[in-house]
Amino acid sequence: MKEVITTIRRKGLVCLGGIVGRHGFSGGNGNDPNGPTGFPMIGAPTRSPRIRHDDGLSPTPPPLPLIPRIPFDDLDDRLAVRLAPRVERLGYLGEFFQCGANQPDALAHFIDFTESSKAGLDAVMVEVVALTASARLHNLYERHQHERLSVRSGRTAAWVAAVLRGAGVDQLPASLPAVVLDPDHVAIQRLVLATIADPSTATIEGRAEISGALEAVIRVIGPEKAVGILFITARYLAHAAVVRALAIDPPVPSIFFDGNAFLDDHQLTNANGTTP
Repeated sequence: MKEVITTIRRKGLVCLGGIVGRHGFSGGNGNDPNGPTGFPMIGAPTRSPRIRHDDGLSPTPPPLPLIPRIPFDDLDDRLAVRLAPRVERLGYLGEFFQCGANQPDALAHFIDFTESSKAGLDAVMVEVVALTASARLHNLYERHQHERLSVRSGRTAAWVAAVLRGAGVDQLPASLPAVVLDPDHVAIQRLVLATIADPSTATIEGRAEISGALEAVIRVIGPEKAVGILFITARYLAHAAVVRALAIDPPVPSIFFDGNAFLDDHQLTNANGTTP
């Protein structure tokens, strides 16, 4: 692990459309025009990318510079050890972690909580939770990254779209074939949506809905994994709150949107490395 951290710090890392190394931020996204993940990157700004949202809204204003962004080189060693595999895989350190590094103990525990909560859950269950929660909470930072993680893990673009539609996202390419989600995943999605529902709408019917959703999940995956689903959902609630407060834009665009228009079937196939 020390060798990995040393390599990352020596080479610098792609971060938010530029390179962050020992000499700070510089524009550009490295030698690959598609960015470190192989998907199209948008522009090469000098601070952080103003990625156009795929929900028809205008780009958010630049984040307020009230919280220092701490680059990988300057991370507390406890954080560097935990984040090095992520940075090596993605090619960048996300702005969420740069901001969170101002509280190294809390961020280290947040990372450990995330990994512990996922233990015992298969990767597809986790992606259902991540995509559902981030979509419903309008957290494009996590949604876009998990779209990519899902297809890199072997899920199709159509499967990702089916999960997003189940979470209420309707602005997706109409050309994608319909996919029927596994009943277990539908049950998990229903529980996530009931868990993150607006508390102001809590009623007897609402409590009955979440109880029914929880019972359904317990029946298909058991009580231990059901609690894991709840903990992972709580993780995405916390993440969304921080991202919203700091006005952090997603580091990468949606797999369905190149910044100007929806991708068609051919473009999606090429970008995802799999048929839609």
